[in-house]
Amino acid sequence: MISPADGQPLPANGRAAKSARPAGIGEEIAKVWPYYALLVLLTLAMFTPAIQAGFVLKDHGIGSAQIMGTVVAASSIVAIFSAWSFGWLRSWIGLHGFLAIDALSMGAGIAIIGLAHDVSTIFVGCACVGIGAGMSEPAIASIIFGRAAPKAHVMAMGLIVSALNTGQFINPLLFDPLRRLWGSGGAFVALGMTLIAVSCLVAASNRHDLLNKE
Repeated sequence: MISPADGQPLPANGRAAKSARPAGIGEEIAKVWPYYALLVLLTLAMFTPAIQAGFVLKDHGIGSAQIMGTVVAASSIVAIFSAWSFGWLRSWIGLHGFLAIDALSMGAGIAIIGLAHDVSTIFVGCACVGIGAGMSEPAIASIIFGRAAPKAHVMAMGLIVSALNTGQFINPLLFDPLRRLWGSGGAFVALGMTLIAVSCLVAASNRHDLLNKE
């Protein structure tokens, strides 16, 4: 058959060929699943000072609720300013650069807590965790929304919240066996080293996006 408009042949059924079927919402989410997995890990690390630091303090004979609260609060206080600075730092740092920094700062902070022998050092470790805690969610959310089609953004946002809650839920389940194996300090060091390794992997795999080149 010949189209009367342009003289071009039509398909046998008389209709123009349909374009390729667009990806569904599930397929859009599947494209970014590694970032959800990373968010679970970073959230697990984010809540480590609040949930687990008390065990380390008790190991050093520190049982004062006031001291515990003050030390753990360091992470939250730093996270407030870290999150606030995300937009300003975005002018210089790429999104994957933020992820590398987040994993590195939280990993270093958690390892410091595990190796600490006094309250002031544990306080410093908690503060380091706060650096990554404030910037991990906005960095990952920016990547997910940038890579997933707009039609998937509503589901993507819901899954971000699910990942945050999953990380918090998994934290005590992970630490219990680690604490039995290596003690509270050893469990912190093991998680800290894992996060530092993840930071190196993120940086090595995304060298093009460590700095903002726009």
